[in-house]
Amino acid sequence: MTTKVQKFQLYVSPFGSAIWPKLTEPDFKFNKDFGTLSIGIRMTEEAAQPLIEELTAYADHWYAETDSEAERAPLWKPDLDRETKEPTGDLIFSFKRAAAKLRDGAVVKNKIAVVDPMGKPFEGIIGAGSTVRASGFMSWYDNANGFGVSLQLQAVQVTQHVESNDPVAAFGEVPASAMDGLDVGDFG
Repeated sequence: MTTKVQKFQLYVSPFGSAIWPKLTEPDFKFNKDFGTLSIGIRMTEEAAQPLIEELTAYADHWYAETDSEAERAPLWKPDLDRETKEPTGDLIFSFKRAAAKLRDGAVVKNKIAVVDPMGKPFEGIIGAGSTVRASGFMSWYDNANGFGVSLQLQAVQVTQHVESNDPVAAFGEVPASAMDGLDVGDFG
């Protein structure tokens, strides 16, 4: 019995370590109009095996189905040591979604659902190193950049939270006594 491969195939990733999570504030580097909500997840090759098999089967099916002759884009990338630039043995998967879209001429914001281990809404800001998994839909593309699969992000589950390294939040509030003698009029 063969399983029908859907154009938009649901996925749930294994758990891994969050890299550069941007789940509430969009990144405008590649999508200047609406920005992108995204998260990278680093995991061991062993832990990633179910996702690797699912992604590979999906990509193989649609590559053959579309008769594409484009070069195939990588479905994941190796994690490289910061100093030596040598592979660590772990893999990095990128999950993303446009932060907004046009619908009937109006801009509609997209939101990534973030939940705790019990599936309840999580209110904190996910920091790098948090243990997470992602879910959403695989979607293939065939364009000038090649043939590949995009992991369209819909939700993230957090099981171990690491505080975000927000440099502005690190300041905290300055007590009034520390501002004695300062001319704060120049800041407003």
